Amino acid sequence: MRSEVEFAHRQLMAAGRASGAMSRRGFLGAGAAIGSLALGPPEVLAQSHDEGRLTVHVLDTYAGRPGGGMRVDLSMQDGDSWKPVKSATTVASGRTAEPLMSGAGMLTGNFMLEFFHAEYFRRGAFLPQPAFYDRVVHFFAVPSKSSKTHITIVTAPWGYTTARWKE
Repeated sequence: MRSEVEFAHRQLMAAGRASGAMSRRGFLGAGAAIGSLALGPPEVLAQSHDEGRLTVHVLDTYAGRPGGGMRVDLSMQDGDSWKPVKSATTVASGRTAEPLMSGAGMLTGNFMLEFFHAEYFRRGAFLPQPAFYDRVVHFFAVPSKSSKTHITIVTAPWGYTTARWKE
């Protein structure tokens, strides 16, 4: 990922040096190169478009940046209880380093995502005690192993919204 950032930076700088001032075309090209990095790590993008996957993204509106460092637990409904499937922590981009489920590891059924909201905000923001939200819980279904689902949480210490995107 670092080499892609360095490449985008070189493109941006070269566009500005070519004429002494950055042209509109140079600016747009450099912006496109940098913007492509927001899509996710190359290894995630390289996955087959035919296989299912479950991904998450945390956006911290309080700090104005992606929510890197938030713990996310995925559980699957098993009768009247919930069976843990995977626990991950978001990286600097606000996404987990790899999908929570993908390919052969894709499961179907009813799921619960727990975003550890208070734990995340205690590290970087003032929170009243007790915290207004301890965890943000999102329930959803995965109907088939080829389902491509991306769940985003846009959050601040005193509020949040979630969205489920189909890729």
